[in-house]
Amino acid sequence: ASDIAVVVGGGGTIAPEEVAELEAYGVERIYRPEDGQRLGLEGMIEDILQRVRKRQPPPSIPQAGPTRSRRALARTISWIENHPDPATRTPFVRSLKPVPRPAPVIGLTGSGGAGKSSLTDELIRRF
Repeated sequence: ASDIAVVVGGGGTIAPEEVAELEAYGVERIYRPEDGQRLGLEGMIEDILQRVRKRQPPPSIPQAGPTRSRRALARTISWIENHPDPATRTPFVRSLKPVPRPAPVIGLTGSGGAGKSSLTDELIRRF
């Protein structure tokens, strides 16, 4: 979605050609170790903030009601986060109804270079 910016750190295990491919696919930026050396942590944070500020969330209230759409859920969460005023937010939040269903949770752990990112990439490509 044009209003969502995905930025990734830890690109030391991602080959440069993969970085180019992912960025061409829509990932806003993959920060590599060289970026950290050149920009420093504060510079990378400032770069992220500049990129995110360019993106504007949809102004309208998301449609209430049960949904299985991850995009609709993400937009709803973003709308709630961006509207801290209880007078605006509370009626909308109260209108939401959960959709009961089991949610799988998967965790990946391992030392650097163990293949966590490679496994995640493969899983995402297949699903």
